[in-house]
Amino acid sequence: MSELLRQLLPEMLGLVITPAAIIGCLLLLASTHAFRNVALFGGTFLVVYAVLSAIVLTIGHSAGASSTDEPAAVRGWISLVVGLLFLIGGVVSWLRGRHRKVAPPTARAAADAAVHPASLVRTVAAPLPPLARQDPAQKVADSAHHDQPAWVQKLTDPTPGFVLAAALVLAIANPNIAILGSGLGIILTADNSLAGQLLALSLLLLASLLDFIVPTIVFLFAGERGRGLLRTATRWLVAHNQIIGIIVLLVFGLLFTGRGCAQILG
Repeated sequence: MSELLRQLLPEMLGLVITPAAIIGCLLLLASTHAFRNVALFGGTFLVVYAVLSAIVLTIGHSAGASSTDEPAAVRGWISLVVGLLFLIGGVVSWLRGRHRKVAPPTARAAADAAVHPASLVRTVAAPLPPLARQDPAQKVADSAHHDQPAWVQKLTDPTPGFVLAAALVLAIANPNIAILGSGLGIILTADNSLAGQLLALSLLLLASLLDFIVPTIVFLFAGERGRGLLRTATRWLVAHNQIIGIIVLLVFGLLFTGRGCAQILG
């Protein structure tokens, strides 16, 4: 059992470090019905992961996955595929972000200047907008508000229906699904009893809930100072959401790819 848990450590760590879930939880803690919204948000993640895990384990046991002759090779190929998907996702996300930052504004500005040269003069002579006179923290918050997806903005004070819908989408369209699949592959091919496999699955699901449990505990018991730190963390995470996601994908992509290659070759 201890060997199984050791093998699952990268998957547990990956399930804990989920930027979308952490940002969603922090935004909901600042909403009107904080605890109801966080419970609904995190509970939806848990239900989705639990249902998918039950389906995969049932199919795996029916197919005799636990009796494979080369369990290490099977785990290695699963880890390699997950790692390569993460690396591809990280590179694609980086290229998309770079394209959005550089290409569209330059082309649009050139077109406007060519068609309406007088408007360029008026723009230069115009006074600075109010945002330029705001404090740095407010600049970050306003910039994040305009740059981030609509679901981030709507989670500031959502309805229960939107919380449920957002949680369903984020739980399914999430790299954690691949991490969970890798963990389930390790559990299915491990030489453990059904009780041991269920315990390992429970720890995986618990790891996925830490994104919601830890911020909520801080919100409850850390007082006003702790809540201020949560607000600061929320603004920073929202403002740097894209780069954080890219780093997470690349780091875990390298980790899973390296582990997969080692298991296949070893």
